[in-house]
Amino acid sequence: MPKEEKVLLNQGGSMGHWDRKSVALLLLLFMPLMLTACLNNDERLKARPSSKFSSGSEGDELPGTPTADATGTPDAMVRPSDAIYVDKGFCSCLKGKADIINNCNNYCAGKNVDAPTLYGQVTLSPEVELNFGSLAAWCTQEISTEKINPSCKLEAYDGFETKYLELTIPPGSNSFTANINVLDKYKTYVLAIVESGSGSNARTQSFQVRRVDPEDATASEGPLWISPVHMYSCIYRASTVDQTVGRVIDGAYRDYYFYPDHTLPPAMPWGQTTVYCQNITRYGEEDRIEYPRMELIENILNVWSEKDLRFYDIDQDKKLDINKYIETRLFKEYDLTADIKIFAELPWPNAPTVTASSNGTPASGGSSSNPTVPRLGFYMTPWINPTTKRGYCPTQSDYNSPISNPVFKVLREVVGVDTEAFYYGVHASEQLMDRAGNRYSTPEVRMLIRESLLKQIWFYLDNGRPTEPDSNAVETKTIMYHWPPDVNSPYVRTSSQKLFTITDGQSNASGSMRTSVSPTDKRIGCIPSLGQ
Repeated sequence: MPKEEKVLLNQGGSMGHWDRKSVALLLLLFMPLMLTACLNNDERLKARPSSKFSSGSEGDELPGTPTADATGTPDAMVRPSDAIYVDKGFCSCLKGKADIINNCNNYCAGKNVDAPTLYGQVTLSPEVELNFGSLAAWCTQEISTEKINPSCKLEAYDGFETKYLELTIPPGSNSFTANINVLDKYKTYVLAIVESGSGSNARTQSFQVRRVDPEDATASEGPLWISPVHMYSCIYRASTVDQTVGRVIDGAYRDYYFYPDHTLPPAMPWGQTTVYCQNITRYGEEDRIEYPRMELIENILNVWSEKDLRFYDIDQDKKLDINKYIETRLFKEYDLTADIKIFAELPWPNAPTVTASSNGTPASGGSSSNPTVPRLGFYMTPWINPTTKRGYCPTQSDYNSPISNPVFKVLREVVGVDTEAFYYGVHASEQLMDRAGNRYSTPEVRMLIRESLLKQIWFYLDNGRPTEPDSNAVETKTIMYHWPPDVNSPYVRTSSQKLFTITDGQSNASGSMRTSVSPTDKRIGCIPSLGQ
């Protein structure tokens, strides 16, 4: 008889005389309770928290055998992020007048509300339309992969502080309203609708508002639009085919890609075997655009959005309209003539360049194999202090100083937010070895990193010892950092981290980013600040 049955029959007391039929009946009676307990404790049915800085969690490991089914189908429906778009015609009204800069005077004439009220409408992606049908359902419909009671709030971020506002969304509707009285006037906020009740933290694409007094609502086009940028990684691998065991992975390395809200990375072509950007352990090796990217870090930095028409050259005079606008303001208001080249485009690949027939180790996505590198958006070229000769990025103190130069007074209106530097990091080529003992070199790995994060993890070597740099060391020493970042132990390199070095970006294969003299601290330029 089975071991389990022996244990039961050998117990003392009244259990000792039970026969096999009694034991079987007992097991049948308790089986539903056992199954219920198992299901209630199955962690797979609970939402899994994600880390802001992941170093390969949830199956982001280097070469391995996927355990998902052959089709790579996810276990269940997910609540997608960045798949709902807030229409540009949103308005905030107060007592029949516009409360934000967005051409809202006519709309607000019929809205006699006593509190500043934001009115908006969204457009759903096909995925959200098919699975949820409306913004209201996306915010409230329960799905099996999450905790219960989903709900949405309006997230407002000013570069330093995040506020959450209550939303009103009618059932089955794609429209929303919110009281934005807690948002300060003359401060730019990046807003998004976020589902946080279930813990999914799924979000719509971002939009920007700036509250003003009613008489100023039509005095300007408002501040330049800000676009969050997201970062993820892909694994490049070289493989050989063994007639006995099949394809064998010989070596692999990571490269990093960035994309703004409006440009989702494409899926990797079916059939290629050299690069993957999705979690192959969970989804399988066949990629799909709806799968989340590996090591995804949302809002890793901000840029100015290329969707803002002021970054176009509408009159085709070979100068960005925003630069020309600043020139015109300076001449009219301050009688100054200047050749303004403050803003420049920031190119960076949003995905590797591979084809379905790729074999071996493909070139990095930022190489010359990709002739049309997309733009992340725009950045401000760095400023140099005429006294210290050091680079800096303007903040509110520069815009509002009584002795600030006229350019900053104009920038106060068109930028309005604090800015921070961003830098260019490079991980040197590595030597990998295949099964036959042959060595090959990986390409350089490149990435962007913002100042507020870099300062928490940077160091230089002083007699071989990692040391936090001061302003002089930043200009005279080779500055390094470990990635993925660990702000609590920035000098201790783990087995999952790579060493990056700050360079001035002159040799950037992603496209030319240098439009001015490089400051001594190697900053590339200035972008809207994310703070800490």
